[in-house]
Amino acid sequence: MAVNKGQEKTSYSLFLVSGNCMSPLIRDGDVVITIPVPAPRAGDILAISGPSPVVHRLLKITDDGLIQTKADATWTLDPPSTRDDIQGKVIAIIRKKSKPVLMDGWLWRMVNFLIAGYSLFCLQVSYIMPKHKAMTNFKGWVSSLSTYGIGVALKIVAGLTGNRSGKC
Repeated sequence: MAVNKGQEKTSYSLFLVSGNCMSPLIRDGDVVITIPVPAPRAGDILAISGPSPVVHRLLKITDDGLIQTKADATWTLDPPSTRDDIQGKVIAIIRKKSKPVLMDGWLWRMVNFLIAGYSLFCLQVSYIMPKHKAMTNFKGWVSSLSTYGIGVALKIVAGLTGNRSGKC
């Protein structure tokens, strides 16, 4: 689908999401709308092509230009991708029986950036700490807190922006 904005042509793509790896923000059965993104930023939620296409959060761009993504509900990083693999940036989420969540405003950009930073922090903690029973308990605690904290943050932002809705 393409829409003309003045003299600029903007392409929109729709993706049906299967799986809950981006939960609580993007859930199984949601439809995401993407636009091309010339300069992705940390925190952007991107549709990435590959052997198994995914919709995941951009955590960082490495010095050699590779992009590092991760699902919100997992502890592992995705294999690095190139900018050519990016199919688009998620700008809206359409959920059944709910208003669309429009994610292109400044408030969503800030929240997405903070979630990306928090994900990197949690990954660093999980790799630095020794692997023993206390660490297993700590990872479970951080994982629960992470999911709970992200869910609360998304509900707060959805309330502030007037929205009621808070394997990718």
